[in-house]
Amino acid sequence: MNKKFLVIAAASALLVSSMGVAAGCAKKSVATTETTQTVAVQVPEVSPVVQTEAEDPVVVAPVVFQKNPVMNFTGDYYNRKTEFMVEASGSENAMITVVLVNNNKTKTTLTVDAKFDPDTKTIEYTNGTKKTLTLDKDGNAVSEKVIYNNGTGKFVFGTSEAIWTDTNEKIKEMVFKFGEPEQISQQVKNTKIKVPVKKAKKTAKKAAKKPAKTPTKAPANAPKKTFYTYGSTRYAFNGIVISVNLKKDNTASISIHVAKTDASNIRTELCWEASGKLDPETNIVTYKNCKKQLIIHTNTGTMVRDQYSGGSGEIRFRGGHSVTWTDNKEHYADGKKFKRA
Repeated sequence: MNKKFLVIAAASALLVSSMGVAAGCAKKSVATTETTQTVAVQVPEVSPVVQTEAEDPVVVAPVVFQKNPVMNFTGDYYNRKTEFMVEASGSENAMITVVLVNNNKTKTTLTVDAKFDPDTKTIEYTNGTKKTLTLDKDGNAVSEKVIYNNGTGKFVFGTSEAIWTDTNEKIKEMVFKFGEPEQISQQVKNTKIKVPVKKAKKTAKKAAKKPAKTPTKAPANAPKKTFYTYGSTRYAFNGIVISVNLKKDNTASISIHVAKTDASNIRTELCWEASGKLDPETNIVTYKNCKKQLIIHTNTGTMVRDQYSGGSGEIRFRGGHSVTWTDNKEHYADGKKFKRA
């Protein structure tokens, strides 16, 4: 009994001794904290960052576009009766505009928006929309009348031609050549036609009897040939559309538009807006006030961002209903020929 009491007493003494040591460490730590001096640290001044107008705008994350296979066949197609233009629509469709009638008073078109089959190079449609546009004296459409919107048919594309069939218009395998009317006419002129030998001899005898005609020279003051028309005209190349509204005083407003939609259904647009003056001697409209915008459409909304202003360049009217665009800031499509839409 006495031994057990002595063991308990010794353990209690050891516990009290440990607590005293711990308390002593705590007091020492407090004392050390109270005697520590505060040291002042000098922080150098930093000038605020000021964004100037010369800095580039915030760059939006790039959007990966899906190439539409119909882009290999975009452009104008002609034959001796009519013409049509092919543009890319979305990631797999083709937008086709067939000009059936075109004169000073009216313009009748057939428009198609349908899927392009890259394996067969065919576009089959059931939504052909035929309408007649009434034009004013400047060639602007003032009214339109839809004739039908359920036309059926198909387009089949080759290397340099296309074949059109349409049920409503009773068109069966009409062949169109890719290119401008002047080029196609020249191809027809260069085609050799065999003439029977007898007729050729008679023609030669008649020609020998007639005196040779003296070639007539054009007068020195003959008016210069112009390639532009007044009013609003659209030109297209590879998904880029240029609209030029030329007035009688030779002032012009220019609108250039590119739109693409990727696989995520995000639509991105680039828009250029400018105004300028036509030089009738050179057939060139020069501009120095171009403004460019980036527009992005998503499922959650639309974002519009100004890219720059004060851009310069020119639109040159060329033969065969076409123009070229020279952009001095980005050189977006320099040297490319935009054909009349």
